[in-house]
Amino acid sequence: MSPIRYKNLTIWLIIGLLLALLAAAGYATRGYWKPRRVVGMVQAVVYGTPTPLPTPTPRATFTVFPTWTPAPLQPEAQSILIGAGDIEKCGGEGAGQTAGEIEEIMEKLSSFQEIEIFTAGDNSNDAGSPDEYKCFAQDWGRFKNLIHPAVGNHDYFTPLAEGYYDYFGAAAGDPTKGYYSFNLGAWHIVMLNSNCAQVGGCDAGSPQESWLKADLAAYPARCTLAVWHEPLYISGDKNAEFTQPFWQDLYNAGAEIVVSGHQHQYERFAPQDARGRLDLSLGLREFVVGTGGAILEPPLTNDIRRNSETIISQEHGVIQFTLYPTRYEWQFIPVDSQAKADSGQGECH
Repeated sequence: MSPIRYKNLTIWLIIGLLLALLAAAGYATRGYWKPRRVVGMVQAVVYGTPTPLPTPTPRATFTVFPTWTPAPLQPEAQSILIGAGDIEKCGGEGAGQTAGEIEEIMEKLSSFQEIEIFTAGDNSNDAGSPDEYKCFAQDWGRFKNLIHPAVGNHDYFTPLAEGYYDYFGAAAGDPTKGYYSFNLGAWHIVMLNSNCAQVGGCDAGSPQESWLKADLAAYPARCTLAVWHEPLYISGDKNAEFTQPFWQDLYNAGAEIVVSGHQHQYERFAPQDARGRLDLSLGLREFVVGTGGAILEPPLTNDIRRNSETIISQEHGVIQFTLYPTRYEWQFIPVDSQAKADSGQGECH
């Protein structure tokens, strides 16, 4: 018998002897008779205590970054300018109706919109007396802290337009001038006095024209809007040609819009230069909005001026300008929701 076989026989004899001894000692009856445990004990006797395995190297961990969420889009900055001219006639209903229209518009506007109101003259369409401005106060007076007024010819039926300047106070500017400007969002707004004889004229070189030229140079805004009472261009026979120097200065400065009143209807013109020629590139768009509440005039049936695009007669209403940094939108909103309206948009020069 070879030595290897002899050695193996000896090992198994030892294993048998150990098993017999364990059984005799009563381990089986105490619950220690576990074949796997016994084999382990035998292996320890034969081969020695096993060497423990090394602790495994921990796996690399990865940081999970949060998912990027884009910021919500912000609405395009915009300002709102609402108004009309030729407003109050004591005892009439028109001014109260247009005031109600403005309230409805303001309720619909969102909180991020800056809102101001203008008037285009003849705020009192009688004689502009202090007593007659009490009628104005009952209707449009609810917006007094938002109003930027322009003075009209009826206001000067009271000497020095005392009723007008007393009612509006500092908002109307210097009572010896009646012209001023302000900024609304990205826009520059100029309020002028077309009662030229009351303020030293409107011709080139006059105090007001010189002021206008300097004001436009001091505030070279991308977008500019001007308001005065008597329109340079209008269908019919009420053209105020003496305001042409205003138009020329505004045209030279790249302004966009002129708003007037005086004629009690709504009319919109295509962009024009200071000579009434169509100019789609640099011309000013004129809106005549004499629809604020005074007695309306009969519809025009002839003498429609060239470049007139829309005329709405026999309807009270207001115009709303939505002014963006580089463009604008307009809406003429009649009191009668079933009546003809007008809307559109344009780009700043």
